[in-house]
Amino acid sequence: MIHRLRRRGSNVRPWWIGLLIALILVLPRAGSSNSDGEEGVKAAFIYNFAKFTEWPAANTDAPLLICSVGSQPLSGKLALLHGRRVLGREVHVRTQMRAEQWRDCRILFVSDGDTPRPKEVIAALGALSVLTVSDSEGFIHAGGMIGLKPQFGRIRFDINLAAVRRSGLKLNSQMVDLADEVLK
Repeated sequence: MIHRLRRRGSNVRPWWIGLLIALILVLPRAGSSNSDGEEGVKAAFIYNFAKFTEWPAANTDAPLLICSVGSQPLSGKLALLHGRRVLGREVHVRTQMRAEQWRDCRILFVSDGDTPRPKEVIAALGALSVLTVSDSEGFIHAGGMIGLKPQFGRIRFDINLAAVRRSGLKLNSQMVDLADEVLK
């Protein structure tokens, strides 16, 4: 697959794709749905989604803000990303934010089973350019952008491309190709 990407002349560095594939296929089996290891894998996915997302008129000097609502274990794993760099931008992480603060986020993770419910988050954000990610079942069918799911002991993802486009975001086509389900 990496060789095929080079022939297409893609401007994406093939080793980023390799890293994403490694996260999907090579990482050890996660334990229970709330295991510490699984939360770390979800945080790694969120970090990598930032590498494959283009925001409209993004201020490239401003920090890339990753936010989390709910799930204390995942919030702790996301906090480890604070200070790293994505596409030349420093990553900042905020957790347990109020709805009026979500508009400042570039990525907002909404944990399954937490309040607010994913549908409420999607409604509150409207067409803002915030990449929404959740591990809530049926998230993309409710209007969310990326849904994480356990499958055969691994974490996989689905994409709602229509929701992504409505918000003015663009996802790298190779990332879209790796998704299990893509709603267009």
